Amino acid sequence: FPVTIVSWESKSLKESKKEDNCIYLIDNRITQEECNTIKQLVELNKNTKFVFTLVDPYYEWQKDNFYMKAVFTLKDHKNVFFLSKYGARELVADLNEASLRKKMIVLPYPFRSGVNMPFDFNKRSNKILLSGNMHKKVYPLRNALRQQIRWNPFIWNKVTYLKHPGYPDIGEPKQHSIIGRAFIQYCSQYTFLFCCPSRCDLEFLKFSECAYAGCVPVGRAPSTFERDLKECVIEVNQDTIFKSVNNLFKIPIDAYRDWE
Repeated sequence: FPVTIVSWESKSLKESKKEDNCIYLIDNRITQEECNTIKQLVELNKNTKFVFTLVDPYYEWQKDNFYMKAVFTLKDHKNVFFLSKYGARELVADLNEASLRKKMIVLPYPFRSGVNMPFDFNKRSNKILLSGNMHKKVYPLRNALRQQIRWNPFIWNKVTYLKHPGYPDIGEPKQHSIIGRAFIQYCSQYTFLFCCPSRCDLEFLKFSECAYAGCVPVGRAPSTFERDLKECVIEVNQDTIFKSVNNLFKIPIDAYRDWE
């Protein structure tokens, strides 16, 4: 939850002090040392509400994470709550159940007006843009298309692959600077954007970025989409992904102009 989007005040833990009757929203990217400090603050500030942000729910990524371990340790405190960008799945669902479904708030990414890019397919590359993490078990559909690009020459002229930028804020090497507004502008150069909700069917920010960029969403819709929105996503079958992509390009480009 970038606080700049909603104009919330942000503070470092060094600036924190005992304050009653306020709410602290805790970023999930804090260090282990900061996590230990938060534990102490929770204990010392009984009248202060601490809301821990939750992001990825996947067991293999989160079960040994110090932040999630701390959240589970603190879950029974009356001043501790959780805020998730997505519905409860996997480890986050376990946390929700362990806290008797009384402490979690789900707040999806806000859709911001004024971010939309020009909507003109004549000036775009008639290809699918594929980007993001390619973990085989977490993003099976996305990974399946990536594998097609690697070995199937008949799909090379239909898909452009953009490597994941990495997370330098948590120590990963930075791969490129095409993020945020720059990513939306980059997407707007293509007709299609591949959108994969992962094995948990989550509504990622990329679905909003697809709309901002004016791209046709290809892949699979998340479980949270209403029927009308799901019908806007051109579904790709993981088992017959090459056939699905080929069929996509048989649709006349004029068929998408009604989206404007």
